[in-house]
Amino acid sequence: MKRLASRLTPNVKKQPRVTLNQMVFATSAIIYQLLVTLNRSSLLLPRERTLTTHGIFPTVQERNKIESIPVFYNVYVANQSDHERVQSLVGEQLSYLQSFHRPVYVHTIGHEISIPNTTLLGHHVNASELVTLHSLWEYCQEHPQQKVVYLHSKGSYHPSKENDHMRQLLTMGALSEECAIQTDNVVSNVCSYRFSPYPHPHTPGNMWLAHCSYVNKLLEPFIFDNDMIAVEARLVYARGVHPSCVGSERFAAEHWIHSHPTVKPSDLYSNAYFAWGYQGLAEYQPGDFEWKLAPRYHMYDWPTGCKYSDLAHRLKEYRLLYNMTPRGDWWGWNFWLGPSDRPHWSDQPRKRRRQHQKQMRQQREAANSTQDSNRKEERQQQEQAATATQ
Repeated sequence: MKRLASRLTPNVKKQPRVTLNQMVFATSAIIYQLLVTLNRSSLLLPRERTLTTHGIFPTVQERNKIESIPVFYNVYVANQSDHERVQSLVGEQLSYLQSFHRPVYVHTIGHEISIPNTTLLGHHVNASELVTLHSLWEYCQEHPQQKVVYLHSKGSYHPSKENDHMRQLLTMGALSEECAIQTDNVVSNVCSYRFSPYPHPHTPGNMWLAHCSYVNKLLEPFIFDNDMIAVEARLVYARGVHPSCVGSERFAAEHWIHSHPTVKPSDLYSNAYFAWGYQGLAEYQPGDFEWKLAPRYHMYDWPTGCKYSDLAHRLKEYRLLYNMTPRGDWWGWNFWLGPSDRPHWSDQPRKRRRQHQKQMRQQREAANSTQDSNRKEERQQQEQAATATQ
């Protein structure tokens, strides 16, 4: 009977018992695979300005992975009477240094000043930020895998409450752990407290962290300064356009780091009321910093008072400086045209792109002509009113 029963009983293998650890592991694997799938699919979607691709708060493991990042510091002291004030300003900025910010290379300009625990690269009676940017650029030529920080003593020439607030934000942003970790040259290659596309791509106040592999693509700073004067002369047709509108002359140093079409900017400042200059700038408050790809806001809604800040001018400047047209992942396509228009613009043959540029130029010139005629009418009305009162 036992033999017969064994023949009639299905030959089912005894299943091993599943432990709690195995169940947890299997569930975790499923969740992980789901997240990987979602992340891959998200890469196919157009990037929104508010997209956050990394965690905001660095983990202990991420902090430990940060290698030393050299800092290039430009310090200006007008005269002996300013020495004590600037010394205090320098101490404030260097207090934000992290343990991985080393060494600190310094160029001093004007009156001599001694800064402990730094390496003096040179002292200059008369110079500009370009001397320090040149040293940073030279360093990157020999260390393409490094990251570098640029600082300067903002407010040492023009002391003001606004400059104090901006200096604090600039320094904290450039020396932040978020910028040090997220600037990996894949997602972002330049990070600061604020990136602004207007009136030209720049960080207001000009302090930042950058990856050397990107810096190596830039023109040498003194050459860039000269070339921007040529760009201004060739592209700016109207007389009286201020150099700050195009990033030339003394504003070239501020424009330099974001001047290449392969720049991948990111920033930290979450204040939507500040775009450039000082308008809307406020003193730093805890919670103001949140790392995101830039530009994070539709800053073209803010009036600049500048001509030649549009897409057509930006593309012409890229061709004159670097003989390049931006790739499809350039930040400017989404900013000026939107995600849906970006492929239409960047993937069209050159003839179609030129036709589009011509249409945009005609629209801009028509708008400028209308604006000029309105101003002329206003002046005539003011003159008539002044004549009537006499």
